[in-house]
Amino acid sequence: RGGGGNADEQGQFTLKTFPRIYLDADIEVSPDLVGGLSNALQLDTPAAAWSNVRYDMSGVGWPVRAFYRVWGAMPYNRPGRIGVGVYAMNSAGRAKFGEFPEIVSDDGYVRGMFGEGERIIVEACYTRVKPPRTLASLVAVRTRSRLGAYELREKHPDVLARHHDSTTYGWQDYGKLLQPATLASFPLYAAITFLTKRRARLRYQQQSIHHWDRDAS
Repeated sequence: RGGGGNADEQGQFTLKTFPRIYLDADIEVSPDLVGGLSNALQLDTPAAAWSNVRYDMSGVGWPVRAFYRVWGAMPYNRPGRIGVGVYAMNSAGRAKFGEFPEIVSDDGYVRGMFGEGERIIVEACYTRVKPPRTLASLVAVRTRSRLGAYELREKHPDVLARHHDSTTYGWQDYGKLLQPATLASFPLYAAITFLTKRRARLRYQQQSIHHWDRDAS
């Protein structure tokens, strides 16, 4: 799948089997991922499932490592709230909406269709995500992600609102941010976040939404 289009959903052919798994083309998965997600979705009530995620930092430059060091320490950056390269739905879950909308963040749209009690995280299986290796590619990918959020906010505000859960985070949840290496990385993280927000806002104002920024690294 990719970028708001799914062949099995939009007229080429029709799949009738469930649970149904949507996987990014460039993602590696653990051997038990298909079975793990499928078993978790053997329910009559609407449900969606996500795996855990592991980041392959081999060959990644130090600015990208610094960014992900802080990003990964944020307690809300967890499967079910962020993209991990895969999601799955059972039949009742897929019946929550019709065709996938033509938007950048189809995975963000799906996350927002399910309440907290309908999201299942299968900790035992995982995807292996390769972050961008260069700072330029990281900026491109994070800009695309921010664009997707802006588009969701305008076109499907009710869906985006359901991204926020009721979890209250205390100081203990931010403990990883206080580690020396993470604190040292925070200024770079903040600068990249500020830059990508500005780039995305400008692109959105120019209606250059579906120009697909790619990881060229």
